[in-house]
Amino acid sequence: MKHILAPIPLLTLLFPALTYGVTMKRNKLVNVICSAFLLPLFATSAWGLELKKPDGQNVEANSFPLIEKRQKLQSALYDGQMNGSFGLAMSGGICVTNYSWAWGGDDPVSRSLSGCDRILGKILLDYPKKIHRNCSCVSVIKDNNIARLDILKYPFYKQIIKLYIKQKSGSLETVRGFLEFETPALSKQKIRILNAENSEVCAGEMELSTGDGSFNLICPSFGEAYLAAGIATIKAGIFTKTHSTGSALLSDGSVFAFITSLTDKEITEKYPNFPSYKANKKPQEANDYPQ
Repeated sequence: MKHILAPIPLLTLLFPALTYGVTMKRNKLVNVICSAFLLPLFATSAWGLELKKPDGQNVEANSFPLIEKRQKLQSALYDGQMNGSFGLAMSGGICVTNYSWAWGGDDPVSRSLSGCDRILGKILLDYPKKIHRNCSCVSVIKDNNIARLDILKYPFYKQIIKLYIKQKSGSLETVRGFLEFETPALSKQKIRILNAENSEVCAGEMELSTGDGSFNLICPSFGEAYLAAGIATIKAGIFTKTHSTGSALLSDGSVFAFITSLTDKEITEKYPNFPSYKANKKPQEANDYPQ
């Protein structure tokens, strides 16, 4: 009997130093921590494996971006299918796409669901219980049968985000929601920021960088249509949860800022003075968003 714990950290392909764990059970429990430097050399690919859609048609597993771009999930899928029992669970509301839970062995559906709900509860720690219910995990794959084709075909990536508007007076407004983006790559791309109810708050473009990247957003949902352009930076490392931060100075002197992937407690510990602003543009230029 074997089970596979498969959290899928976002942007692992971009940051080889980012580590993650695999837990396997045969005759005894073995905990393995390996870096993404080594995983591509030893992991088994899902190329050639087929899944069955709800209409009975077969489709190659790696035709879905959520599988094709994740070596760890490919290995779990291959290993589970070779052992004849596999379950994959993900957020049913497509609230976050950077984590899933896979189980190969006895009772794969219920065990993948319980594992997925546990990790999702930690990710959504600062969100209302209603959002937890809306985002609760569902079974996506059982053995080689797809249960939720809509989730596997979802064309975007999503992760948690916290927005900040700090007025010149010092008053602070925050909004919890989700960041929707096109690809886990350091490239210029279109993004949307959604509130906890999955309604659009901001939309525009972002280009992340380990140095000074950039973002340009229109945010009509803060009482007035903010035009925010500023610096966006991604943080990653062996002992750092991968996340991104961004800030912009608005023309009225207030600061627009965001942090992705971190809980309130993690933000307070890592960024006790957040939000702050690092200027790379004059205030009037920071609000000249290209129409």
